[in-house]
Amino acid sequence: MITKQSTIETLKTETLKHKIDFSFDENNLNKVLEILKFNLDISDCLINCSGNGKCKIFDDKKYGCECFDNFAGHNCQINTLPCWSNPCRNNGTCVNILTNKTFLCECSSRNKTSLYFGKHCEYKGDLCQNETCSGNGVCYEDENKKKCKCFNLYNGLKCENESDEIKLIKAVIRTSSILALVIILLTFLTFILIDLTNLSKKRSYKIKHHYSKPQKLTYIN
Repeated sequence: MITKQSTIETLKTETLKHKIDFSFDENNLNKVLEILKFNLDISDCLINCSGNGKCKIFDDKKYGCECFDNFAGHNCQINTLPCWSNPCRNNGTCVNILTNKTFLCECSSRNKTSLYFGKHCEYKGDLCQNETCSGNGVCYEDENKKKCKCFNLYNGLKCENESDEIKLIKAVIRTSSILALVIILLTFLTFILIDLTNLSKKRSYKIKHHYSKPQKLTYIN
């Protein structure tokens, strides 16, 4: 024979066993006893509310799951929060906006510069957009990091270092440039000196020739 006390103890045991919120009071205990007369198995309800609702006895002598907020379905198995479906890609963080049941994706970032962007963080930014590699290499992406592939004779993280070979080449070029400039200047000065020498000779010749001519004397009666 089913008694009130045994029913209460049974329901408490099942509730603790399955960690499900099964609530009732003395006012509807008679209704519970009436339902139990039909040999209905409420353990299915206690187990299958997915931990997202509580087992509830309805007026039509049936029991079912009454879901908590943001859950739905026969067994409360459906999470209605927008972030439940993981809409944010590329390790973006989803933030539920409960006021209008929407979401916001906070895209992952490195050094305060967004690596991904878009509603679902689906677009990837160009890491090499502002990387010049010191003008001595080419930027490329490797595991979401920007790196520089240096040209020959250059090295360093940003290709900022020159090899000893290119330093020697530059030194030779500088020396050759200086020598070439000196040669040009000397050549120019040589031509100037030659011109000045020739001009001086011409002037000396004219003066000498002028004084070497015989003077004609004119007598006046």
